[in-house]
Amino acid sequence: MYVNGTLLISPRGTSVQITDLLAGGTRSFTVAAFDAAGNVSAPSAPLSVTTPPVADTAAPTTPTGLSASAITPTSVILSWGAATDNVGVTGYRVYRDGTLVASPASTSVSITGLSASTVYSFTVSAFDAAGNISALSAPLSVTTPPPPDTAAPTTPTGLAASAVTPTSLTLSWGAAADNVAVTGYRVYRDGTLVASPASTSVSITGLSASTSYSFTVSAFDAAGNASTPSAPLSVTTPPPPDTTAPTTPTGLAASAVTPTSLTLSWGAATDNVGVTGYRVYVNGTLVVSSSSTSVQITDLTPGFTRSFTVSAVDAAGNVSAPSAPLPVTTPPLADTTAPATPTGLAASALTLTSLTLSWSPATDNVGVTGYRVYRDGTLVASPSGTSVSITGLLAGTLYSFTVSAFDAAGNVSAPSAALPVTTLLLPPPPYDPQVQWQAGMETGDLGQWTEKVNTGYADSVAVTAASAGIPAHSGAWVMKQSVIRPSGVVEASGTRMARYPEIDALAKAGTTFYYSWWDFFPTALSYDASGWYNHWQIASNDASNNGTPVWALGFNRSANTMWLGWGPNGSV
Repeated sequence: MYVNGTLLISPRGTSVQITDLLAGGTRSFTVAAFDAAGNVSAPSAPLSVTTPPVADTAAPTTPTGLSASAITPTSVILSWGAATDNVGVTGYRVYRDGTLVASPASTSVSITGLSASTVYSFTVSAFDAAGNISALSAPLSVTTPPPPDTAAPTTPTGLAASAVTPTSLTLSWGAAADNVAVTGYRVYRDGTLVASPASTSVSITGLSASTSYSFTVSAFDAAGNASTPSAPLSVTTPPPPDTTAPTTPTGLAASAVTPTSLTLSWGAATDNVGVTGYRVYVNGTLVVSSSSTSVQITDLTPGFTRSFTVSAVDAAGNVSAPSAPLPVTTPPLADTTAPATPTGLAASALTLTSLTLSWSPATDNVGVTGYRVYRDGTLVASPSGTSVSITGLLAGTLYSFTVSAFDAAGNVSAPSAALPVTTLLLPPPPYDPQVQWQAGMETGDLGQWTEKVNTGYADSVAVTAASAGIPAHSGAWVMKQSVIRPSGVVEASGTRMARYPEIDALAKAGTTFYYSWWDFFPTALSYDASGWYNHWQIASNDASNNGTPVWALGFNRSANTMWLGWGPNGSV
């Protein structure tokens, strides 16, 4: 048994089963007989046999890329990508809103009979010869357009011009209405289309100065329908701009000058069109604009110099060059305010006959010119600074100093607090070898003295000079004597301070000795014609201890003059 001329099988009988053939294929079969000797007959007439194909159960793939084109109010063309199949795609089925409307063999189809302004959902599936159908494609939503628009928009109204210059202007108008929508506007100048804006305003350029133009505007929609033109608007462009500045003002002068104001005036400027005003500057800064050729300037600072200029301006904003500057000095205000009282008056560099005074600067509304220094109420110096050297003083003398400030207007401050100052004492005499003893009251207390004897009507105590309000002399201590005389008692003898041993020794040796002291009387002494006051006295005692003779230094009973008395019998 041969298949297509090739030995396939050698059966013993006259029939045989052939297997493992390919489905759907055509083959040519022949048969020959052979004997035991190997002799083979001629092959039989060929038999052509076609095996049927295998049953097809595989559906095509789902179509993809479904899209719409050429959409009109009543039709649309759908197209998609080709599906595939194991045998072959026979055709496609197109559904509208789930209803089969077409079965094309290709991948596109025209759908007609649609309604305008309607939404449709389309799907497509593929099928093969065995009747296998693919899944539906993704749905495609298509909205048919409305019927053709033949209605024109309404006519624009309210056409107006603004921002008119010699070469341009801006046109604006009220929006037109349309059954569908206004797409834009067409603007005509003297009947010629010059602009097609989408909005309700437009800038028109390229115009000529001093020229009259007629403008109209119409609206149009997407279907090309155009409205009738608006009512015409006549616009005349202005002449070319004025670029010529006025002439420079001259003759600038000031009058009625006060500490805080003045009046400026000048000659009128000229212009090719017309001067509309003037600008006045102070030190280069604009302070006032005037339509006339004079102006009053106020709120000035007294006593100050300023430079004034004036320029002219026209309606086009052209400004002339500034005039020649005019310097003006306002007078100062009358000064009636005195400086503040100087404080901190202090003395330094104190000597026997001089000292230096210093104080804190005083203040004034205008300025302090100088100071006046008084010694015991008498003017002794007028420095411009805050210190001065005072000379010509007496040694060991108490002075009272004050200082006041004055300004250029002659206003004088109140005097400062008084400063008491005592000049230094003359230095003690050179050391004398004959001096055998000395006691300084200001360097210690009363314990330096051998004896203190009170009368019962007076007493002395050692106190510091500062606590007693007494100027220090050469140390810190003083002897303060207090009178404690009761009423009706005549005598009020003071305290007697004695230093016996040294004085006695010096006297017996016949040695010359010195006696010095100082007294301070804060109040006047008072005693009658029979009274007296002794500063010191020195006495010697006889064998019976009676005091004789005696020397005394004190005030005279009349005229309070000093006197030195001698009493050979122990009484002066």
